[in-house]
Amino acid sequence: MNMPMREYVCAPKNRSRRAYLYLLGCVLLATALWTVPVMWDVPYVAIWQFGSLFCLTVALLITARWLARRYVYRLVALDDGGFDFEVIEVRGKRPICVCRMGVEAFRAIAREEKRGRERPTYDWRVGMEGQAYLLTLADGEETVTVRFSPDKTLAAMIEYSLRSPL
Repeated sequence: MNMPMREYVCAPKNRSRRAYLYLLGCVLLATALWTVPVMWDVPYVAIWQFGSLFCLTVALLITARWLARRYVYRLVALDDGGFDFEVIEVRGKRPICVCRMGVEAFRAIAREEKRGRERPTYDWRVGMEGQAYLLTLADGEETVTVRFSPDKTLAAMIEYSLRSPL
């Protein structure tokens, strides 16, 4: 006897090394900008130190967005036979549901192309690079585009929910 699916959870891992490389570059540049005026008698030390603080700020932003945050995508079965799509943001041990919509709000899903990028309303990708999909959602008159990184199974499930019944 087959049990009906109650939920499907997709928790992709961040396999992108780009964020770590950018973080390392920012920290090394900040260190260089801070130590160069100290080692040599360079004028305008404050400008060099301001550049160093700017690089450390960028490193902090990269860490907060791409390294300390991850997303979990879920399709949850409802009692009436429908499904809800959830996006859960996890920072440390604290999960927060940032989106919950019924599958009837789905309008289109497409793999993101490198050329002609559309500016999404929300960016819920796990890594800086990798396969990303654009999901168009409509809630009443408002239409939003979401960039996210599901696995192939979840993308296929969303595509299947978009097909009209025969």
